[in-house]
Amino acid sequence: MKNTKAGDYILQHAYAVTCHSAQGSEFDTAIIIIQNSKLVERSWLYTSLTRAKKKAILIVKKGQIEDVLNRGFAFKKINCGLRL
Repeated sequence: MKNTKAGDYILQHAYAVTCHSAQGSEFDTAIIIIQNSKLVERSWLYTSLTRAKKKAILIVKKGQIEDVLNRGFAFKKINCGLRL
């Protein structure tokens, strides 16, 4: 998004990817939509935020970030249907 003058923005073409498919990648700006899901937990939030080099924009309902942080690291509780 480029700011041409105060209040005017030109949107640039972008792609949507999942947080997990973006692991190892970096982007100047990351727009992160946080939904209410037990898969969204502390490590997911960290991974999504650290994809942004310059700016991270969070789209979230009030109180959801606290819910995500309170879930802690829930990877041991997530059942994906496979035994490891």
